[in-house]
Amino acid sequence: MPMSKVKVVICSVIAVILIYFSVCITDFLLVANGNKPLFCIKDGDNNYNGFGYSYVIYNHPITGKSEYAFYVIGNLVQSTFTN
Repeated sequence: MPMSKVKVVICSVIAVILIYFSVCITDFLLVANGNKPLFCIKDGDNNYNGFGYSYVIYNHPITGKSEYAFYVIGNLVQSTFTN
């Protein structure tokens, strides 16, 4: 029995959403572990932009540890910046 067009569209949308979330999670895990994001475009010295999300990454001036701020649609979600 062939799948209806509605089922094909729904499965395609679900597949795209799952791929998008896996890309976002991959970038987040890379940045959280001190690496550069894989699926983002570098915009300036410390800014990385993905599709709907972005990172600002700096090295701490004293410890040298990587610190980041994670934004989704322009809203700050998580920041590891210290004073």
